[in-house]
Amino acid sequence: MIKETIKIHDNYQFEIKQSYNLSLDNKTSNSYFVQTYFFIPNNLNINRETYSRTDFYKDLRATIRLKTPAMLLKNLAADTESIPRMRRSVEDLLASKTRQSVSNYEYHVKMFCLVYKKAIGTQLRFLKKTDKSKDCDSLVTEFIACVDDVKARFRQLKPIIITDRLSRKLQTVYLFADEYISLKTETHACRLLEILKEKQPRLYNKHYRRLMDMVHGETAYRIQSGYPSVPSPGGDNEKFVFRQGALKKFLSNILYLETRVEHGGKFLEQAVYSIAAGVAMIFATMVAFIGQSWYGSLSLPFFIALVISYMFKDRMKELLRLYLSVTLRKWLYDRQRTIYHSFDQKIGTCKESFNIITDSGVPAKIIEYRSRDSITDINNSMTGETVILYRKYIRLSAKNFNKIRHRHSTNDVIDIMRFNIQHFLRSMDNPEKKIFIPLKSGYRKAFGMRVYHINMITHFIIDRQEYLRRFRIVLNRNGIRRIEEVV
Repeated sequence: MIKETIKIHDNYQFEIKQSYNLSLDNKTSNSYFVQTYFFIPNNLNINRETYSRTDFYKDLRATIRLKTPAMLLKNLAADTESIPRMRRSVEDLLASKTRQSVSNYEYHVKMFCLVYKKAIGTQLRFLKKTDKSKDCDSLVTEFIACVDDVKARFRQLKPIIITDRLSRKLQTVYLFADEYISLKTETHACRLLEILKEKQPRLYNKHYRRLMDMVHGETAYRIQSGYPSVPSPGGDNEKFVFRQGALKKFLSNILYLETRVEHGGKFLEQAVYSIAAGVAMIFATMVAFIGQSWYGSLSLPFFIALVISYMFKDRMKELLRLYLSVTLRKWLYDRQRTIYHSFDQKIGTCKESFNIITDSGVPAKIIEYRSRDSITDINNSMTGETVILYRKYIRLSAKNFNKIRHRHSTNDVIDIMRFNIQHFLRSMDNPEKKIFIPLKSGYRKAFGMRVYHINMITHFIIDRQEYLRRFRIVLNRNGIRRIEEVV
């Protein structure tokens, strides 16, 4: 099963998240294959000469992580396992500071924060989708009660952890988590007010004071606790934003799988080069044998033939290397990323390749799904589009993945690809174009927005099933304007 989402990350980057639910039972491994086709207008001047493989991988940032376990906020508040499990991990740590007890303590504290963040985010999404005032009122009341309960239970652990029996480093794990929970509570309470203000003004007035008390209470709590993450109304809050990001990275690292990159297809590539060198050597040797038999070994014609043969031998070797590399590109990968959990436990591999291909190299079903029209052809000067193909093949070991699954309680792997489009902006025209609008009394000058379309098709193959999706990325020189799915 595949779930894919795409969103604008900032003016110059978009992010694709592909979530895979892996069925690893009774399997030695699980794999999935993704081909992403980018159809780029020719007037953006993206081709083999202007956009290299190195450029593409500089623009691409890819990460793989496990999915955060999902839990409703009311279930988290009523949960009789999470907090007791954390308390037991703290007691085990106080009893014996082994590598295992330290790892369990850090894991349970961090995971609780991530589950809490997801739970309150889910509660807000329910509110956004709910139109009935009564149901919204119930969800807001539930949010306030459950958040207060979860925070209080989590902070009961503070006196147990902040003692001389634990090192400053181990105390910091809890303190960072406590600060993060406070920040997420404050932020989501403000977002809840924004939702109510837009959708339910009556409920906004009803719950405003309680939610603002929650917000001010969290700010006061962080000041009292000595946490520096307190925003200033009159400043640029650079340190506040930086610290927020640092806390998120610190707590989320238990989900991210480490990858180590190495050059892909090394042995096949060397074999190709060896074959090219061998064929060239055969040619040179044959010329030498024939020349010697015709002119003798100590003659000027034989010497000239030998020199010419070696000249052709070097050129033949390079041409064969180039031809075989291009021909075998569909089977070769540019790089291979080995996937690890906890830095030393290998659980799989990810192979990637980039290539610029012609329309004839694109499968017919992809061309049909692209569904070009006459306007597209005219816009591309009737010469087609530049097609970039990015392939990715991921294979996970069922045995090694099952070792970590009992702790994370999830079968879902999220593949995140963040892509920077600034290379595509260099040849664009000005984003605004002067136009004339007819009126009854004459005309009016105005400015129209000039945009470009990059079409992207993702082709998944998993468990022998295929999935296709198409998106249109609308952009101009100022960056990405919107992304829309083409159904």
